Amino acid sequence: MSRVAPSKPTPTISPLIGRITMIVGWVLLLVSGCVFGYMLFIAVTDPAQADVWMNESLQRTRGRERMAPNATGPIVFIAIMFFLGATCVGIADIARRHTSPASIAASSEFHNVESVRHGLRPISPWWQLLWLVLLLVAFVGILPVQFSVGLLSPAQADERTEMLIFLLLFGPGVLAAGGAAVVFVSLIKKLSFPAQERRRDARAAESRRVPQRGAVHTFLYLWRGDLWFAGFGGTLIGISAWPYFSDGVGIGHFLVFSGVCWLVLGVVAALQFWRTGENLNEAVIGRKGRS
Repeated sequence: MSRVAPSKPTPTISPLIGRITMIVGWVLLLVSGCVFGYMLFIAVTDPAQADVWMNESLQRTRGRERMAPNATGPIVFIAIMFFLGATCVGIADIARRHTSPASIAASSEFHNVESVRHGLRPISPWWQLLWLVLLLVAFVGILPVQFSVGLLSPAQADERTEMLIFLLLFGPGVLAAGGAAVVFVSLIKKLSFPAQERRRDARAAESRRVPQRGAVHTFLYLWRGDLWFAGFGGTLIGISAWPYFSDGVGIGHFLVFSGVCWLVLGVVAALQFWRTGENLNEAVIGRKGRS
């Protein structure tokens, strides 16, 4: 048996904790962005300092000594700060848009039910399209354009300066490629869902709200496997910039081909979401038994 939760969900965490988590996340993102912008600005405007950053020094990692550019530490710091900030913002946003199981359990209306469903506030397709365009522009501008044209390279940049600029841009470029792939597949799934819903209802109208508890349901609904496929494919496409930059054209072609294959697989999986028996604008947040 299944019930639908109230249309106004209660956040899974308190508003105060949610706001604090969101603020901490944005502060970390701002700090990482400022450090990244400073390093990129210096690399573009001060080749001498960029050369110093690319000088190798002895560093110890997991008990092993190795030579690494002086810029390695700041770049790792930027990556960690960005990851933590994005995680905090994501957690706060997801918690804000989901219903607390405890708040539903406290309501007598929802006692003795096997599962509880609540509506989600979906992101507008137009917002997703805007994010897709921005991420694609960022990826193309960060890696392919910089690699082929040298848009940010100083007039008399040497190989060390070029390498520093590439190291700074490589991470954001890969993230932009992976994010664009995820948004692209998510948008396809959202736009195609009305047709998928009609196909599902034609197969089993009487059980349209009953999830199929098999591997397809687990993979596509609980794990969002289609988005993992897309993200992995987009990441491979982004990583292909590295062998292209270092004259490994064959490896770059292989990574691009593999990434496109994973992206196509993600699209195919997204078009099979109707097999889960679920709706895109609903989530099951608690079960006590079989529906």
